[in-house]
Amino acid sequence: MVQLAVFEARDGSLWFGSSDGWVTCCAGDALRVFTAKNGLVEALVHCIAEDRQGHLWFGTAAGVNRFDGETFQHFTTSDGLAGDRVFAIHADKSGTLWFATDEGVCVWEEGRFRAVEDADAPGECQVGSILEDRQGQLWFDTSAGVYRFDGTAWRHFTAEDGLSPGWPYGHRRDPRHHRRRRHQRRLWRQHRVPWLRATECPRRRRSALAGTQIGASPLRPGRQYTPGR
Repeated sequence: MVQLAVFEARDGSLWFGSSDGWVTCCAGDALRVFTAKNGLVEALVHCIAEDRQGHLWFGTAAGVNRFDGETFQHFTTSDGLAGDRVFAIHADKSGTLWFATDEGVCVWEEGRFRAVEDADAPGECQVGSILEDRQGQLWFDTSAGVYRFDGTAWRHFTAEDGLSPGWPYGHRRDPRHHRRRRHQRRLWRQHRVPWLRATECPRRRRSALAGTQIGASPLRPGRQYTPGR
């Protein structure tokens, strides 16, 4: 099991999403693991985000899970999600949630998903990541190039605009990506959780966590753990 996503909530708790679909929460010295027994859909977790209400959203290979602090709710294309593979979730400055999927972009507003239907917006292409700049503009890295939304209009950038051929997913050439990765590594060091070991996977260009065990006993779903005891 490899930890593919790490997120620090506003309350200071750390959340981890794994390749097996498990979600782990570390709050202080207490550790809790969530699986299908807790209502979580067990599918690879790509990303984690938090909305203004404090709900946590987990983008997976089989839709989105939302956690309200007590229960999980699962959303798929049947609920209006653009695609069931969700690679990135971003809460913008206005509080709107944006979802990057394998079938385009959608937003969560007023308790429901809304498709982005602008003719200049990303269509049914794979969207790898979302970034918001200092001006509040949103950038979407897709299989068809890069899209920018300034709050009113969309603009599409391709190789004709200067993008290198084979533009990679994930804004990997944006230095802010590396700052985010350094921030994640600092989180691991600051919290000093004994069962976590930060590793780098250069070929995959992902950060991963290994050693998800306490002592010699594997983690068990839905239980609280205190590392080192």
